[in-house]
Amino acid sequence: MFSMFLQLFFVVVFFGSCVSFNFDSLKDKTAKGVVFQAPPAPYKETVKEGMDFSWENPKNDDTLSFFSNCSFANQFVSLESFQKELLDGLNSFRLIDQNQTVHQGQKAYHLYLSQSGLKKQTIGMEIFLFKKEDCFYVLSFLKSHLSKPESHQVQVFKKFIREFRAP
Repeated sequence: MFSMFLQLFFVVVFFGSCVSFNFDSLKDKTAKGVVFQAPPAPYKETVKEGMDFSWENPKNDDTLSFFSNCSFANQFVSLESFQKELLDGLNSFRLIDQNQTVHQGQKAYHLYLSQSGLKKQTIGMEIFLFKKEDCFYVLSFLKSHLSKPESHQVQVFKKFIREFRAP
């Protein structure tokens, strides 16, 4: 049942070069007291349905956002089970690589995904997920092309992750 929600989790819609996704299907209880630093210009805050916060770069349509949910936490016994359901719901994306790391003293996963889109454009996505207390956090960076690991946009996402603090 939850995988059905996760399939809606990342509904990717292509309108020309504009890409968006919807987290609203999992929106029940948002974490309170999250601390983060908004990405710098040219990113502009935007409202994306279901996201806690979202920013879009109008120069290249990249989107940086985060989502928290504290209501499904008891459904999963581990971060690994949450990750599996998340990836099952992202079946149109291909997992390229993943790294296990630590964030705020908690195990975390940094996932790298790609999807061939319309007009033979490749869409890249990075997802950083972790669990703290009874909440899951999903930080995402959707890019309209596969950026090199050292690119400025990727560095913006890495800085966002480093500064993100869950209560």
